[in-house]
Amino acid sequence: MNFNDILWILLSVITISLGVTFVKQYTITNNYLYMVGAIVLYTIALVCYVKIFKESELASMYQILQILIVLVIIPISIYMYDEKFTTRKIIGILFAITTIILLT
Repeated sequence: MNFNDILWILLSVITISLGVTFVKQYTITNNYLYMVGAIVLYTIALVCYVKIFKESELASMYQILQILIVLVIIPISIYMYDEKFTTRKIIGILFAITTIILLT
């Protein structure tokens, strides 16, 4: 995995995480601009996925991407939406980090 691959991975994690946040904002505000923003972000993420999956194994890379997205969304959900940080979530985060270590 080279530096370019890492940039594509980071871009996909950021765009998906922001897209999910935009969808959540849409459900709260019913402002269609959030939905349009989410569609744009998901389209960018799709382009990133194409680039990533050309260079890597689908099974392991998809799992790594999903876990990274969850690790980004958890702090966003706690900060922006006042969701609770439970012991169960902490254990889940530790398992997610362990999974990334084992898959890479």
